Amino acid sequence: GETDTGMADTGATEPIDETPVCDDEDPHEPNETPETSHYLGEITDDDDDASTYRAQVSASDDVDWLTFSGIDAFLSAMDPRVDFEGDVRVCLLAQCDGDEDETEVECDGSATYTMIDGLPGCCDTDDVSLDLSCPGLDDSAQFYIQVTTESDECEPYSLTYGM
Repeated sequence: GETDTGMADTGATEPIDETPVCDDEDPHEPNETPETSHYLGEITDDDDDASTYRAQVSASDDVDWLTFSGIDAFLSAMDPRVDFEGDVRVCLLAQCDGDEDETEVECDGSATYTMIDGLPGCCDTDDVSLDLSCPGLDDSAQFYIQVTTESDECEPYSLTYGM
């Protein structure tokens, strides 16, 4: 049979419960930079449903970048989060639509503030969430997820992301 190779769960089918096998080739490569990140789609902050993505990082020299568009609905709060399983480090980064230079984030929980490729965000080896502040009343933003590992072996992971 076929093995899940990390395709994003779009909600159209039942989520796949299997994590990818490290011998599988990642169909979303190259995704080593924000510019080549795998696009996960749009999420509105009034949508309570989370989406799932499964893949693997090959070793400590591999990095996976994913991105999704966060749409700020009227009278809703932007609460971006990434819950995950696996021996990985996850960074959730943001770039406000319109005035990217004015993006402000505060990290929740044990996450550490960071700046990667000019993108402010929060990193942790545990679930990551952040508080976003954009200029004006609209907090719509592009969100980036960076996944890395300290391991010298392939590390499968599963992300659940949403607002």
